[in-house]
Formats: sequence, C-alpha cells, structure tokens
Amino acid sequence: MLHEAETSLVKVTQGLLEADPSVTVKDLPMAARLVVTTIESAIHRVVTHDPPDDLSRLEDELTAMLMRYLTG
Repeated sequence: MLHEAETSLVKVTQGLLEADPSVTVKDLPMAARLVVTTIESAIHRVVTHDPPDDLSRLEDELTAMLMRYLTG
C-alpha cells in the first residue's frame, strides 16, 4: 500500500512539474521521483534524528535546494 501511495505521489508530482514553465530539468519522471524521495528522506531523517526548533527552516532550505535543481 505504501508503494502504491508513493507511485501515485510521483505521478502527481510529475504532472505539476510538467505544468510549471519555470521547470527546466529535462527528465521529468526522474525529477518527480527525486523530489518525492528527497523530501521523504530529509523529513524523516531530520525530524527523527535532530528536529530543529523551527521546522520552517527545514522547509525553506529544502524548497530552495529543490527549486535550484528544478529550475537551474
């Protein structure tokens, strides 16, 4: 069930990337997979190992990193 949910999330993410004209990365299926797995992994590791006092900092930095990848 978890695998199906992740597969659906990757497909939805790919659709969002395809619809955004600022996205310049060429391999959208792989980009969608990387976005989903990067967010999942980072959130899991940071929150379970050393959660920051302000989670918005994590959100801001993760967003900046992924936007540079997607639009760089």
